[in-house]
Amino acid sequence: MDAYDLQARYAPVIFAILPVLLVAIAMVPGLGQMKIAAGSIAFIIVAALPFVATRIARSAGRARQDALYAAWGGMPTTAMMRYRDPRVNAQTKTVYRERLRCLGSSFPIPDEEAERNDPARADTLITAAMDEIRRRAKAAGVRSVHRENVNYGAARNAYGLKPFGLAACAVAILILALSVAMRGGFSPSPLELSLVMAVAVIAGVWIFGCTPTMVRHHGEAYALALFEAIDTVAPATSHTPRHRG
Repeated sequence: MDAYDLQARYAPVIFAILPVLLVAIAMVPGLGQMKIAAGSIAFIIVAALPFVATRIARSAGRARQDALYAAWGGMPTTAMMRYRDPRVNAQTKTVYRERLRCLGSSFPIPDEEAERNDPARADTLITAAMDEIRRRAKAAGVRSVHRENVNYGAARNAYGLKPFGLAACAVAILILALSVAMRGGFSPSPLELSLVMAVAVIAGVWIFGCTPTMVRHHGEAYALALFEAIDTVAPATSHTPRHRG
């Protein structure tokens, strides 16, 4: 796994199943100290977990991404470049668009009048240009873009996994409740009380931390990082004619 897989895909899955893992390690004798021998079935499962987990997280995140884009009025990298969008200063936005024209005639950038006359086509042209910036930034290894891409991917995938994470919290609490009930009476041990509090904190993170607002915040930060990278990956080498779209 690379850094993106580890932080944006694998970590959200592990956090989603963490409540059940905590309960299992605490309640199953010897599980926390169990050694996994190479070549055993357990070792194979653990070795395969990152491969499976990263794909689960990616699928969960992408499944909810389209709905988020629809609610936001489009991808942040496209929507924030619109003249009618207030999130970026108008003068700064004009500078960004002028820089995008350095991509050349294959990527015509609409002016304000062209955008007003045909918003859908303007979005298409801006999206194509930003896709090229994204591709070049990845190839050039622009650190700020990579960092914000990881942050956005982690936020999006965590939001996609939110139902699974809350379900795991519910299962963990149920297991603890059954364990206490089977002993008769209501006498949870200090360890069980600690586990309940830990699961409650994890559930709180899912409820209050993994929200569309959080994902949007990271999406906008990623868009700004891409905007700032335009000069780096598409430097002006000569005068580029102005395109009206």
